[in-house]
Amino acid sequence: MQAPAAVRAQLDWLTGGLEAVLGDALVGLYVHGSLALGCFNEATSDIDVLGVTERALTEHEKLALVDLFLRFSLDPYPVEVDVISVVQLRDWRHPSPFELHYSEWRRERWTADPRATLASFPNENADLAAHVAVARDRGVALIGLPPEEIFPRVDEAHLRDSLLRDLDWARETESGTLYGILSPCRIWATLETGELYSTASGARWALPRLPAELRPMVERALASYTGAGEAIDVAEDERQRLIDVVEELVRR
Repeated sequence: MQAPAAVRAQLDWLTGGLEAVLGDALVGLYVHGSLALGCFNEATSDIDVLGVTERALTEHEKLALVDLFLRFSLDPYPVEVDVISVVQLRDWRHPSPFELHYSEWRRERWTADPRATLASFPNENADLAAHVAVARDRGVALIGLPPEEIFPRVDEAHLRDSLLRDLDWARETESGTLYGILSPCRIWATLETGELYSTASGARWALPRLPAELRPMVERALASYTGAGEAIDVAEDERQRLIDVVEELVRR
């Protein structure tokens, strides 16, 4: 895995922190997302990891991990972490039960009232099908067994449902973000070809296949995402038109 020195240092700190909190209960830690797919950008990417535990976690352990993530995330890169048990992987179902999810999207809530935020989570997470698929196929083990020996093969129908839910999320909540433009392209590329695409490679695949009037927006978003991550001006009706096009193609 190629990664900047600061990323490697942050992963080392994160690994040590998880081991300190969980001890022998931590059986694996895996990098997925942009780092594993070879398109990490220091200006725009976050660090995606999947932790695997031997057993269910106690509330005390979960809150200790949240405290750890609040301290390590954004130092310097944002971290998104999913924790799932061996039993939940072995008895895989979709949407999958899980032990813990942390992302910067809920930082304010985690900081204000971590116990209430923990209690507010649903029992299942549909995003895990996509994360597990990437981790099994392209993931990098920081500790533990090789990814293909720990993660199940995700059924095509489960992956499809996970990605279509992500498309709905992009439509409803990602207005004005690069993700809200590029993620639909990645979803389209993956569902159309059956191959796993990163945000950048999915956009490159989609560009020549998009209607001509939508290409400039995607080109600007891709240039920003792979560059300095500067904000771009996007008309929300144009972004919604992009999602309409993708949705029509992937749901036909």
